[in-house]
Amino acid sequence: MLNRGDIADLLALADIFVMPSLWEGLPMALLEAMLAGKAIVASAIAGIPEAIAGGREGLLVPPGDAEALADALRLLLANPTCRAMLGEAAAERAKRDFSVSVMAERYQALYASAVSKRHRSAFSAKGVKRSESGRLSGFGLDDSPRSRIL
Repeated sequence: MLNRGDIADLLALADIFVMPSLWEGLPMALLEAMLAGKAIVASAIAGIPEAIAGGREGLLVPPGDAEALADALRLLLANPTCRAMLGEAAAERAKRDFSVSVMAERYQALYASAVSKRHRSAFSAKGVKRSESGRLSGFGLDDSPRSRIL
């Protein structure tokens, strides 16, 4: 995997970021271009429309449609105001929905939910229940101080 340290410098030189892909997941390069506030033209494929609302944060074209790609590029090259508006919207969306802190919070919530569901299903499969007081029961333990820990 290529790991460049000059991506921000390269994006700063560009007026438009173009991603004419036939297949993508959710490309990191797209998110970097959004964060840099670049006007974006990309194929409406796989995860790209999850990050770019066509006409709001960038222009989406059908994959493999060279004519639509050229039309979108001509539109942006001829209209600096449109480029600026799309770039600003892309940067706002990237900061709001795809920043490191936001993604870390989402992963943490996802893992917490998965662990919680796993524990609930594991306990319920074994007949373990939680009382209104929050104690677990159903382990076959008596009411001795040692079993009250649960």
